[in-house]
Amino acid sequence: MNISKYIFKRSVCAMLLSIITCLMSGNISAIADTSDAAGYWVSESTFTALEFSGSVSKKLYKLQIDSVENNRVSGVFYRNSTHFRDHGCKHTFVNAPLNNNSFTLKVTDVWTVPLSDDNSSSLTDDERTFVITLQGDTVNARNSEGTYSENTLVKCNKQKFNSTSIDQENADTVDYSDSYSHSSGGSNNITVLLNGQTVKSDNTPVIIDGTTFVPVRPISEAMGCNVYWQASTQTINISSDKIIIAMQIGNSKITRQSISDNNNTDILECDMPPRIINSSTYIPLRDMAEAFGATVSWDSETKTVNIYYVD
Repeated sequence: MNISKYIFKRSVCAMLLSIITCLMSGNISAIADTSDAAGYWVSESTFTALEFSGSVSKKLYKLQIDSVENNRVSGVFYRNSTHFRDHGCKHTFVNAPLNNNSFTLKVTDVWTVPLSDDNSSSLTDDERTFVITLQGDTVNARNSEGTYSENTLVKCNKQKFNSTSIDQENADTVDYSDSYSHSSGGSNNITVLLNGQTVKSDNTPVIIDGTTFVPVRPISEAMGCNVYWQASTQTINISSDKIIIAMQIGNSKITRQSISDNNNTDILECDMPPRIINSSTYIPLRDMAEAFGATVSWDSETKTVNIYYVD
């Protein structure tokens, strides 16, 4: 026998034996096929996890996967949980990065908190992180704060998905796309100047289809405005001494109220609606600034937005 062929066969056999051994010992996880993950998924059952102050925790998850493309997942995640407090959500996600068959969602959860023995209650918002793992014929949904919130989902038809009731839904939408995937190209170093002074922010401005988006709070406060966020409707209220505007995530309309003009209200149109990018609220800069009467110009060579504004 040819010595080189003999060595090659021995090497192949040894490699296969090593892989089989690792799989049997659990050291290597089988990679799930994500090509058919699109569709509808629900909890196998509403199940008991732990007891909290004598109450049983029961959870129900639903997941609608619209697409899995280029290691990005889009769809809708639903969750209902009960123990001594009820809480739940409806979370629409866009382009969540898929890594090792898992993607992470940052969800706004609404909690119903009992106030007294007369059954009165109040609602409060909370941000929770869920890790969703595609496992072939099942999906694992886990609250990263604790394994007690882990749940297994199985694929189902649309009719069963729609008939599975989620009692409490708090609707939010998050675009997980990073800024560079939306950029018009080239360097993303955008400078915003307000009356000649740089507006500083921990999160950088981004260009999406020709529209410059900025985090809402830094530019608003630089203009002397107050910012209020209403989580239940995903509405941003920005107010100065003369004008109040309201913008909503995913909505291209701006409602403007002129305090100095007998509270006259008009509706303006955005080129593109506000959105949430990497858990931060971004607004179309020109539309917001011009709603307050500012003048906005763009220097394409230096990638600088110049805003002139007098309150």
